[in-house]
Amino acid sequence: MPNVINAPNPRWIVIDNLGKPAAFGYVYTYDNNTRKPLATYKDAAGKIPHQNPLQLDGKGEAVIYWQDGAVYYIEVYDGLKERGGNLIYTQENYPKVDVSSGGGSVTVNIDTINLVRNPQFSFWDNGTSFSSDELGTFSFTANDWIFERSNTASTCSVDRREFSLGQTEVPATPQYYFEFNCNAIGAGGETFKRIKQVFDGVQTLNNTEITIQFFARYTSVPTSIEVSFYQFFGTGGAPSPTVKTLALSQSLTTTWTQYTATVTLPSIAGKVLGDNGDDSLWLSFDLPLNALSNVQIANVQIERGNVATPFEFATSDKEKAFLLQNFDNGINILDLGADNTGVGDVTPYFNRALEISKTIENKVIIFPAGTYRFFSKPNLIDENVKITGVNKDSTIILKDYNEASSTNGLLEIDNSVSGNVAIEVSGLIFHIGNGSSVGTIFSGIASPTATINNLIFSDIDILSPGSGTLDRAFHIDGSASSCSSILLSNINCLSSTSSPSFLFKSVSNSVLNFSSVTGADFTGNDASTPSKNIITNIRGFGSTINFDFCSDINVFTSGVDSVTNTSNSNRVSFYGNVLNSVQKNGNLFNFLGSKDFEFIPPNSATHEMGMCRIAGNLMVHYIQAYIIPADLNSFFDFFFRYDYKNTGYMVLVYVPASFIDNVFLEIKNTNSIRLRYKNLPGTSVDTNILVIGDTL
Repeated sequence: MPNVINAPNPRWIVIDNLGKPAAFGYVYTYDNNTRKPLATYKDAAGKIPHQNPLQLDGKGEAVIYWQDGAVYYIEVYDGLKERGGNLIYTQENYPKVDVSSGGGSVTVNIDTINLVRNPQFSFWDNGTSFSSDELGTFSFTANDWIFERSNTASTCSVDRREFSLGQTEVPATPQYYFEFNCNAIGAGGETFKRIKQVFDGVQTLNNTEITIQFFARYTSVPTSIEVSFYQFFGTGGAPSPTVKTLALSQSLTTTWTQYTATVTLPSIAGKVLGDNGDDSLWLSFDLPLNALSNVQIANVQIERGNVATPFEFATSDKEKAFLLQNFDNGINILDLGADNTGVGDVTPYFNRALEISKTIENKVIIFPAGTYRFFSKPNLIDENVKITGVNKDSTIILKDYNEASSTNGLLEIDNSVSGNVAIEVSGLIFHIGNGSSVGTIFSGIASPTATINNLIFSDIDILSPGSGTLDRAFHIDGSASSCSSILLSNINCLSSTSSPSFLFKSVSNSVLNFSSVTGADFTGNDASTPSKNIITNIRGFGSTINFDFCSDINVFTSGVDSVTNTSNSNRVSFYGNVLNSVQKNGNLFNFLGSKDFEFIPPNSATHEMGMCRIAGNLMVHYIQAYIIPADLNSFFDFFFRYDYKNTGYMVLVYVPASFIDNVFLEIKNTNSIRLRYKNLPGTSVDTNILVIGDTL
């Protein structure tokens, strides 16, 4: 385990060539002399190395600890350089600063006396008023300020308050101050209640003399507070207990008063860090327990040394650059305190993100890699927003609750609003938890006042790894007003649903590309509100596609079990193989099959999977088949053949997670690839393997 340094502080902020934070950029670190990769670390103990390259977060930032005595060569790119990312910055001889090149810059230390972020409570992107229910036991309030408590017995609130223009009681012309109220004790039993700010790394300011100053008062209830520093050694393994250092205990008055205290934080020498890299230092305003209270705070400053210098005024741009919670590049849900391990309920944090998105320009909610469990229905979506994950291999959304109605969705548009709500969702995999048996993933139902246009869904999988079920995956209904310009791209519903997985009712002018194991309904409310002008590409083994009150629909498909088309429909053209029945009702129903699409069933003797040979002159081609191993203790070769050379294809293999290491995909030649499956002796598989192949 190497000794590490923070050279000169651990948080890096990278600015790209356009002067903006290099969100999700990459930092490559090498030995300065050999140019061989050289590790950096997430923690002050040098126990947890970063990946190399390490990826910056959505604010273009990262916490980096460097090997003591090592000299680095650094390259920073806006994307993976192996994939054509643009160079932002290079640095030789780091931390000895000699040479740099490239168009951007790296801020390794912000020239500031005050170490507190958002010290004048200028930024409130999380909201400006928080009720007791909204606060819960943990909540971000003003940017980078957290309220937390041991239980929710008391009734509390947090509010942004505004100073009167021209006031002179508090210097440096603050616009706002922070107010906390507790107006009912309830059942009591509180063991802690605090307003705190977290500094990454418990090594921060250890064995250092520091001075804190702030202004405070009360207006309604006489209140005493303590101001303390907590050295938290993290979680995982056997970390040392948290160390509290009391700075001062103070009874407040009804006038704004400045309070100061000087303390030396203990050395962390000999302490043990947790394994999870989440150690930190806290500044905490410890609030009265099991008592009524009122606290108002302004102008918080921490500085090195034993002198309280005049409060350092900073412009809003400088303050904003120093924030951890900065939403210029979207809302990272982890920055709001959400859990990505699949244990805690993410619902309140998602609700908070929806509220924040209404107040910022870049209305993007970001789910980094991890698992996010919804134990209850989130708020309806009533304004335009984009919701995105890293990709559908890394970001899991777990729906683990029951809806009140089959038409309600995890993501649901509020149709009580006036006007249009447009949303974009991408890069997610939705798991249906055991606690779910009713509802949909997405529900958009227009009303006389609310239209549903410009919906974009891409790169999404929907799975049921347990016993949970859905009524549908998507329920989109524009019959009451308008629903058009819907784009579905690479949507795979591999979860069985009680009704066909997709409902498109009175939808127009849309492109829909999806797969389903239970099918889809295309319908209109009546002849005056049909679904019309749609191009759709559907893959679905054993599924049924139904058309009623439809017009000008072009469908390209494979693996569908049956098609029904009522006499209410006009100009439905269906291109693809259908395993069983085709009901050709309606005016000008076109079905192009036979020689254009030839389905070849699996061959049990050679273990060759079913194939779909496709004519080379069609624009969109899909192939799909189920594979069911007959002998789980033997090798099987399954051939996915495409009979036309020089054509690209993609294969997605879905298998139980516990058997993923036993599936092999081999490129055999330009016409075929081989899926080889071998199960371990003495085990069994109760889930089929689904292979979907797309030409590109």
